Amino acid sequence: MKVTRTKKKSSLVQEISKALDMSPISFPMRFQTRFLITRNMWRKRTENTQTLFSKVFFDCTNYYFEIDLPKEDKQKGPSKENKHEPIIGQALLLYVDLVPLAMQMYPGNESEKPYIRKIIQEMKERYKVTGKTVQVADKGLNCARNIYAAVIEARDGYIFSKSVHGKGLSEKEKQWLLLENDANVYTDYRDKNGKLLFRLKSCVDTFSYKFKELNPETGEEKVISLYARGMSTRDIHDQLQDLYGIELSAEMVSKITDKILPQVKEWQSRPLNPVYPFVFMDCIHYKVREDGRILSRAAYVVLGVTVEGYKDILSITVGANETSKFWLGMLNDLKNRGVKDVLFFCVDGLPGFKEAIQAVYPQAEIQRCVIHMLRNSFKYVNYNDLKKFSSDFKAVYNAPNETAALSELENIKEKWGKKYPYAISNWENNWEDVSSFFQFSNDIRRIMYTTNIIEGLNRQYRKVTKTKSVFPSDTALEKMLYLASENVVRKWTQRYRNWDQVLNQLIVLYGERLTNCL
Repeated sequence: MKVTRTKKKSSLVQEISKALDMSPISFPMRFQTRFLITRNMWRKRTENTQTLFSKVFFDCTNYYFEIDLPKEDKQKGPSKENKHEPIIGQALLLYVDLVPLAMQMYPGNESEKPYIRKIIQEMKERYKVTGKTVQVADKGLNCARNIYAAVIEARDGYIFSKSVHGKGLSEKEKQWLLLENDANVYTDYRDKNGKLLFRLKSCVDTFSYKFKELNPETGEEKVISLYARGMSTRDIHDQLQDLYGIELSAEMVSKITDKILPQVKEWQSRPLNPVYPFVFMDCIHYKVREDGRILSRAAYVVLGVTVEGYKDILSITVGANETSKFWLGMLNDLKNRGVKDVLFFCVDGLPGFKEAIQAVYPQAEIQRCVIHMLRNSFKYVNYNDLKKFSSDFKAVYNAPNETAALSELENIKEKWGKKYPYAISNWENNWEDVSSFFQFSNDIRRIMYTTNIIEGLNRQYRKVTKTKSVFPSDTALEKMLYLASENVVRKWTQRYRNWDQVLNQLIVLYGERLTNCL
């Protein structure tokens, strides 16, 4: 192949892009210097294609960007430089004298393995390369799909290495690799001084390679199951490759998991029970990409306890940051889906929460989380006094009735009020919402005095979403939370302790509000 200069003066990038039959825009500006070095090499090209492509080199690398959050193709993934910033991958095919033949950039969170197939196929088509080729690949490019594509589909050769300690290596293969008593087994390679550099043991595979196509029925279930456990698309790719020999791109993983979106919409709008004795509400915050910007999103979670005493996730909705207006919409949605009555709402201290609940369920009792109240008070207490202050407050929320609790609160005020007035006033100002549980037995108190039950659920959500610093969309976040919810609810097989006693007490107290639904 011979590259000639055009009469019209052009830029370096234009010259190279024309020679490679690529658009100038496909060359990142940071790589122009590299192509400057190779410009003279282009003039040495021969017209003999076979000579030109007698030996070529392929490898992948990546480059990091000094940005905090992923953007477009700049995504977080395994970095060659052990950097934590977002990276972009580069697959590059070079001629023996380091002249670039083909290049392709790919997102930093994708596997590099598929790109050797794409680059080689592109090269063969562009330069009309015919005849048998042999690929020599390092361990990072080895996978069943690449071997199958080279040996079976292209009828080419594929030379690769295996680690003796690799988990995919059989004991028989290990014994063969470690055998040293046969002088004909190894070929020694030495330097000019006779020093042994390395030993090569070669063989020819006689068995046929088979590539496992993804089973539409069982394979997709495996992908969704792995995704539901919080595995990243790269982790899913590696897991399927190691266990099943399946090559699956990040885009394919996303397409497979998108198939559950109709289930998500159906679940979000499913009919609910007419009454729930206890309902817990909270939200958890995530980062979502929208129109090139990273925005904060709140996942509004509603957890209910059924009349039978079982926990159930009633709703998960992704929206703007936590506001009473959005909660009002959530409560109206519950009512439209069939929830006619709720006995107790257990919530944290969001301003406007009380007004939103009373607007939709005016008969419901509101219980502020005691644990949240304590944490808010601790903000105003010196660390050296924290242990004693906390111990004194146990007498308040463990009191047998509201009168005794108020008496203990007055004692704490006398002891700590001058030193920590805001810590005490926090309880005084919100006493009406905190004190609801004092009128009930210990069995009921244990259920309603704290929102730890829904915070435990949020911990499960964080566990499966910790690999996602930023979600590509609200839909992707809802998809992940729905799958995580399915796994959590599946484990909720037991009722609350002493639920029969709890239910009998509630029937005595609230009568027809419960019995009409039993």
